[in-house]
Amino acid sequence: MEKKKCKCKPGVPRKVLFLAASAFWLVVSIKLLSRANGFFAGKSVDFWMIGAGFIGIIPFYFFVFKKVSLRYILRIKRMTTERPCLFSFFDYRGYFLIAFMIGLGVLTSMLSFIPDLGLNVFFISLGGALLISSVRFFKAFLNFRTINHKE
Repeated sequence: MEKKKCKCKPGVPRKVLFLAASAFWLVVSIKLLSRANGFFAGKSVDFWMIGAGFIGIIPFYFFVFKKVSLRYILRIKRMTTERPCLFSFFDYRGYFLIAFMIGLGVLTSMLSFIPDLGLNVFFISLGGALLISSVRFFKAFLNFRTINHKE
């Protein structure tokens, strides 16, 4: 039986999924870093807080995002579909985790139980780690070689 093609699915070459994931993490990292920058508007700059934020990038990236980005890079490389959906750079679990983290971030900001400077350190750390992950996905995009599965 012949497979029906869905005309509404935005199918793209697998290589493009790396670019889509890179762009997604880049947008999120810019948003977080700009949010951290907003804490300093009209205030004196606490350089030790900025330094703490940059130091926090290391554990965030190496203990969380390095593993996550590698898992999704391998997932994309192992796909057998030549033109998967544009949004399949993450699986359902990944999108659920993203929605949960956004909700947690919004709730934390609304309730204001963490001081602004503490949130600043967190946003710098998280934003920086996501920026590195974005670069990692972009590197995978540049290095991707299409494999002919029909050989």
